[in-house]
Amino acid sequence: MKTILMSIIVSFLLIGCSDSTTSEENFKNNATDFYVLMLQTGEKTAELDKVYEDFLKYDKTDDELYINVVGMYVALNDMTIDTEVYRQQVTRLLNE
Repeated sequence: MKTILMSIIVSFLLIGCSDSTTSEENFKNNATDFYVLMLQTGEKTAELDKVYEDFLKYDKTDDELYINVVGMYVALNDMTIDTEVYRQQVTRLLNE
């Protein structure tokens, strides 16, 4: 019984650890999650700051989606910048 249970656990761990998505898909998924979180919170939070720090690891400064997601985060924290412009661009890019 223990052997069967251990085999099942190991199988789940191996399946969960397999990387079936590409780094580009991971980037787009994380951009989407970050974008949705910004829409939900609407303001700076500790959780949003952590997601932002994690998102910066992609360092895709030449990617339009990256630039607009980061721009939206910056605008969210700076009342002099309109977040709507970035929101529209991110929405368009995610829907392409």
